[in-house]
Amino acid sequence: MKSTQKTTPFVNKFSITLLLLISFTSMVSAQTGGANYQAGPNMMRAKIFPPATLLDNGKVITFGGREVNFVSCSYSDLYDPTTNTFTESAMNYPHDGSAIIKLSDGKYFLVGGSEDLGIAPGYATTEMYNPLTNTFDIKANLIQKRCNVSGAQLNNGKVLIVGAWYNNNGAANGEVYDTSSNTFSATASTLLQPRAQPIVLPTNDGGAIIAGGYPTFGGPVYTSVEYYQTATNDFVAQSAELIPADPGWLLNSVYTKPLSDLQMSNGKYLLLASRSGASGAEYAMIQFDPANKQFTKFLTVDPLKDSLTDGGFFDVILNKTDNFAYLIGIDSATDPNKLSMITVNLTTGEAFHPTNTFTMPANEYFYAAYTYIPSKNQILVQGINETNAGYFTGTNKTYLLTPLITLGTNASTVQNDFQLSIYPNPAQEELNVAFRSEKYASANIAIIDMFGRKVLHDNNISIDAGITKLKYRTHLLSPGLYQLIISSGSQVSTNRISITQ
Repeated sequence: MKSTQKTTPFVNKFSITLLLLISFTSMVSAQTGGANYQAGPNMMRAKIFPPATLLDNGKVITFGGREVNFVSCSYSDLYDPTTNTFTESAMNYPHDGSAIIKLSDGKYFLVGGSEDLGIAPGYATTEMYNPLTNTFDIKANLIQKRCNVSGAQLNNGKVLIVGAWYNNNGAANGEVYDTSSNTFSATASTLLQPRAQPIVLPTNDGGAIIAGGYPTFGGPVYTSVEYYQTATNDFVAQSAELIPADPGWLLNSVYTKPLSDLQMSNGKYLLLASRSGASGAEYAMIQFDPANKQFTKFLTVDPLKDSLTDGGFFDVILNKTDNFAYLIGIDSATDPNKLSMITVNLTTGEAFHPTNTFTMPANEYFYAAYTYIPSKNQILVQGINETNAGYFTGTNKTYLLTPLITLGTNASTVQNDFQLSIYPNPAQEELNVAFRSEKYASANIAIIDMFGRKVLHDNNISIDAGITKLKYRTHLLSPGLYQLIISSGSQVSTNRISITQ
């Protein structure tokens, strides 16, 4: 086995021969993608719709969900990506249709939820989850029972709670939780519209925007937007439409994650919306700016007609590491479901449409929770349903979806053909690259920044069979995220790298 090694200096930061990220305006049609689908480890018990979130320690936790025959679940599942296993912990109360709110201290506030059978006014109970200790502490009861409830922490540290469902019982009432005194108090006025499962987004001025939600179960989602004023403790009208200049958009209110998971690095929130169009359902990623309290359309996404018979989107998943968003598409016309995924580069606006779909095994349906795991570059799918009705019986099965992007129309899918290894990562002064080849060949190496620019290239490298080691100076590169690509013939390997000062 022969090992070769050389040092290559920084080369031509603004040379533009794009390997991975190409211009949205000129070649978006050549950009295709999808996902690799594989079975994950089983959860400890069967459930559907478990609210899930990525913890700061890299683990994923689900809070409750729904067990067999509408029984609300009082157990959490903690997924460890390093061991690929789940562990279960008992919560103090069941949580299904609860508000899951991440607080500024890193704890999670769990509020209310549905009673068994998914009906009745719900629970008034609350508790606090501490990720550092993996424990649940009982907190004060709500003023009223609530299921399909939502909330957000405001700039003053207090938590606004709105929303309820059961014949609109108390659906217009709001209340505020004081984290310092562990008490709830009623808002000075009711919501302008009684809402079940609305979207609540904090604003930079200390208030909160309330949008979406529905008046009764199965009823139409509200288009109107209202605003909670902290100074007067009441609600006022914001706008009759989500986007007044582009009416008809309805927010997806069924999020199985805290809405803080959908806040981008620029502070804006990325949400999924839909409306009826001339050719069927239209979907859009809607961004909310907490600075000006405005919703704008980030990108309209074509329905997945090429891959799915009756395409529709269920969720948007944010990859904050690479500034990507993933849209899960479900073919509801098939039984069982087909799943497809669109990848959106939030930096460039490019949409990578799927070239592959995944047909679920018999009696499995993707009414589930989706969480991106940066350490694995995978999406964890939990809470898979066993009936096509969407709300009866779950399984304990999970899936791991690996996003795929191809390098154009005739290139092979991004993969690790060379057993690529990069260190240190993050890098400062220099970057070591090691890879294995089975035969003598010529290879090309490039580093691409997040704007699609090739900032380093090393072409026609002669490599022998065995391990090749290369060293590159990176001290002149700007801090940030990059993609390293090595290619030789049909073989391609990629890896994300981070450059620091």
